[in-house]
Amino acid sequence: RTSWLEGRGGMVGADLLPQRLARLQRAASHRVSGLRIVLDNLSDVGNKAAVLRTAESFGILNVHIITTPNTAAADHAAHRQRWLKNTRRPVRSVTTGADKWLKVHHHLTAQECVDELRKDAFRLLCAKPEAPEQDVVRSDVVPLHHVDFSLATALVFGNEKCGVSRDMSSLSDGDFTIPMVGLTESLNISVAAGICMHWGRLARLEALDRVRGGGVTSDMGGEDQVVLLEHYASINRLEKERKAGIGREERKQIQEEMATRFPSTRTSKFAE
Repeated sequence: RTSWLEGRGGMVGADLLPQRLARLQRAASHRVSGLRIVLDNLSDVGNKAAVLRTAESFGILNVHIITTPNTAAADHAAHRQRWLKNTRRPVRSVTTGADKWLKVHHHLTAQECVDELRKDAFRLLCAKPEAPEQDVVRSDVVPLHHVDFSLATALVFGNEKCGVSRDMSSLSDGDFTIPMVGLTESLNISVAAGICMHWGRLARLEALDRVRGGGVTSDMGGEDQVVLLEHYASINRLEKERKAGIGREERKQIQEEMATRFPSTRTSKFAE
């Protein structure tokens, strides 16, 4: 619980200012691990960065990114084009550094991504648009507000033009959609993902509240929250020492230490 994590804060962040430590504690104690986002071959680097930033702001811890060789080449070309358009100053990432607070899992195939999620008992639901000529949602697609987020769930968002890949669709457990009542038939991928992350997080924590009796801010156990807080404190330390002019070898040593102290976060099994 949050109070227990705060009690461990003195051991974790002795070198941090109280205000900074409080922010890191709040972030670590509000992370959700049982709701994950999967980006299936997004082609727009701006959309990908926006999803990562939104995930961090809504307390989502894990994002899975599937990048085939063709998508990777397109990403590289897009980054190069952005730099060529503005040679006087660098283009700052839309994430504004938010991605360093996340666990970003990279995969080369849909099968590889699904295999990793299945190991932690996740089900996968693919985002699909509503049928354009119908006023009701198709019977084979579950509306977002009917998804049971008490179960460990990964929401899959596909390419901006082609949607979710055939491989991922065949491997997933079903489809969901965001019901819309206006005349617009689709949403930008980063907007759609943001809506789903916010709704899914609230629904999952409400389910936990009913089981645990209230006061739940995360689906992670206390030990996992402490490990995450230690990782965040290490990131903060690395940034401070980089700004202070620490050498490359020293930074590499700190990064290696961070990698060994931040194992995979375990998902709460309360719903099983």
